[in-house]
Amino acid sequence: MTVFESDLVRKMDEAAIASGVPSFELMDRAAFGLFQCACRMLGTVSGKKIVVFSGTGNNGGDGLAFALIAQERGANVQCYLTGESEKMTPDTFKFYIMLLRQGIEPIIFQPNNHQHTDHVIDADLIIDAIFGIGFRGSMRGISSEAVKVINSSKAPVISADIPSGAEADTGLVSVDCIRADHTVTFTCLKPALCLQPAKSYCGEVTVHDIGIPKSCIKSLLETIRIEAVDGSKQYYPIELVDEELLMGVLPKRKPDSHKGNYAKVLVVGGCIGFTGAPYLSAMAAFRTGAGLVYMAVPDSIYTIEAVKCNEIICLPFESFEGGFSPSAADDLLAAAEKCDVCVIGPGLGLNENTVRLTEILLEGIDIPIVLDADGINAVSKNINILAERASKGSCTILTPHDVEFARLGGDLSAGRVVAARSLSVKHGAIVVLKGNTTVTALPNGKTMINTSGNPGMAKGGSGDILAGMIGSLVGQGLNIESAVPAAVYFHGAAGDSAAKRLGEYGMLPVDLLSEVPVVLKKFESTSSG
Repeated sequence: MTVFESDLVRKMDEAAIASGVPSFELMDRAAFGLFQCACRMLGTVSGKKIVVFSGTGNNGGDGLAFALIAQERGANVQCYLTGESEKMTPDTFKFYIMLLRQGIEPIIFQPNNHQHTDHVIDADLIIDAIFGIGFRGSMRGISSEAVKVINSSKAPVISADIPSGAEADTGLVSVDCIRADHTVTFTCLKPALCLQPAKSYCGEVTVHDIGIPKSCIKSLLETIRIEAVDGSKQYYPIELVDEELLMGVLPKRKPDSHKGNYAKVLVVGGCIGFTGAPYLSAMAAFRTGAGLVYMAVPDSIYTIEAVKCNEIICLPFESFEGGFSPSAADDLLAAAEKCDVCVIGPGLGLNENTVRLTEILLEGIDIPIVLDADGINAVSKNINILAERASKGSCTILTPHDVEFARLGGDLSAGRVVAARSLSVKHGAIVVLKGNTTVTALPNGKTMINTSGNPGMAKGGSGDILAGMIGSLVGQGLNIESAVPAAVYFHGAAGDSAAKRLGEYGMLPVDLLSEVPVVLKKFESTSSG
């Protein structure tokens, strides 16, 4: 499913209006979506105490239009405004006048008026239509006070389009942000409904069609794509990675194939004290379908690693002070030449030797490289090397968490999508910004938001498994734009499966290894030849 940023959403509305659909009618349809949600939550609105909070923009108009519908269906409706009626948009003002004619007078909310706050506390349902997709920054004034009172009520809350206080494009939230039980969003998903931290404020999300003609949307997107190709404007699509998107992503295995057809993966990592990371990464590569997996480790930990390995081919390389020696570089380069993909970083350790070794490998290896953990920390010392690889046509995939992302020079102040996209485009590397709602960004500007995973995965070792899974799918020759987000989704889905079986507290990263085949089996059934 495609996720649309606010500028495109506004253009959709404009295109519909230009095609002959009255803006007033679009607002009325949006209000009916809120009404349908209210009926699902309450059973009926008749006789229910419903409090509507409306701002002065078009989002506020959605709330006022809902109030009309609910009042006509027998609800006891109280409307509070967070701004003066003189500042309302024309359509919002029309609904304001219609309410007055129906005997409902929307009044300015007064947080110090006990009658007002009691209405909110005693409500059966609250409608949040204070701000829509245009909100930026911090909630202030009456709006801020209204949010505090709404959040203190035990009444369920439905937000119109997006919870007030959340930024539609960034997913960032104000200190005061509505905590909705349900969000009815109009026409399409917006980034904030899929991205943390805003996602946690949305509750259940329903996409409600307000009747924008599909021909308008199709024509608009085609125009934008043409402009992007011409270079006059930039168009960065955002895709939601879910089960539906990935059906058919795994190619059917041929009966006459052998292990050499299914990726030879080299995992480079490990040092004294960090012997689990490379093993988890290598096993994850195997569990995700690789034909051969080589685990290159310093000889200082070879015995520890080799005893774990049955299927993995464990290879010792010269060590220094417990980690890799820089003199191991030539042998590692030779090993990489025999493989389809290389994963560098799990348990690697960070010192001058590993920094230099990582640089040598990045400069000398032409196959795709998945750079994880200390591999990322090492490249942060000389990040220009990523663009140099890209200029030679070599693919680099970075898998940072937020702290590692900052070391790379990433800036999260504009939100996760913009941050990952900016770093990817700038350095020509694929960026997998890990976390709840992991974002994958491609150098062409396309970004993908993951939908799987859970807090039980927030444990050391989960990232090592992800790196191995990405390496495996990339090495097997899947289209890279599909392979990376697919690995991210499968990783999260394995975590969800582990949580279902063991619970989020007790599950371990190693438990994901046994769940990966369960997840992949589901997608194998949709494979095509």
